[in-house]
Amino acid sequence: MGATAAATREVAHDDRAMRSRFHELIFSGEPFGVLAFGVDNFDRINNLFSYEFGDRVLEGIASLMAELAPAGSETFRFDGDCFGTVVPFVTDSEDLRSLFDRALISTSAGFTIDGASISFGITGCACLYPANGRNAEELFRNLHIALIDAKRYGRSTC
Repeated sequence: MGATAAATREVAHDDRAMRSRFHELIFSGEPFGVLAFGVDNFDRINNLFSYEFGDRVLEGIASLMAELAPAGSETFRFDGDCFGTVVPFVTDSEDLRSLFDRALISTSAGFTIDGASISFGITGCACLYPANGRNAEELFRNLHIALIDAKRYGRSTC
């Protein structure tokens, strides 16, 4: 089943908005999880098609995550081709891994944008509050480090 980038959703384009959401959830006292992922070899998409086309791919990913993530989740774009989906009330990293697997299946199946079909992998990581960070800054730092490590050591994995 391929995704179409026709239905887009506004996504915050910086890590400050994601950290702000972390603060809100921490203040509420509820546990939550974050699935972070980046598009494998995204520069190749930009180089083969165009930067405008690459932007539409990123919009398509945001729309995909809005469809796949549980109700109450929010997806934030940060660090170029990286996304973080914040999922309230998650206490088990397997729930985030399942979300990653569904996203990977969808991106591997492909998107149709401007009549062009494109498929790609994603590489990700998952962090839980409070297990992987006692405050918003620590959680974001650990999430970012885990994503860098994941991209360095393997592709299309979480």
